Amino acid sequence: MLDAVQHAVGRDAPVVEQKKLNRATQKFDFAARARLGSALFVGEGNFSFALALAHLKGVSPSSLLATEYEDEADLGDTAYDNAAKLLKLGAQVKTGVDATCLSKAIGPRRFRTIIFQFPNVASREALYG
Repeated sequence: MLDAVQHAVGRDAPVVEQKKLNRATQKFDFAARARLGSALFVGEGNFSFALALAHLKGVSPSSLLATEYEDEADLGDTAYDNAAKLLKLGAQVKTGVDATCLSKAIGPRRFRTIIFQFPNVASREALYG
């Protein structure tokens, strides 16, 4: 990797330290970030990821806000059950949230961590992925 970086920036550029490259390739620690408090989960789908983190030691469920694009009436059974469990733990759950207009759903609130893993169109059609 070091050779590739040096090649990309040119041989005359300062050498990138291996330590910095190693740090850049480390996996993101979701649990550690959730423990910091004030975490927003965007497009949670069935709310299973937020629920799993809410159960971890040191995570305060009341500092979590899990959102989903679908309206509550359109949630599947698993999503509905997981949302209910999150609410019982003290987390906040919002449905009908468009990630392109977050301020409309959550206002001016700020978060230490925003987790938007990937958009999921829930389709096996080649057109949608």
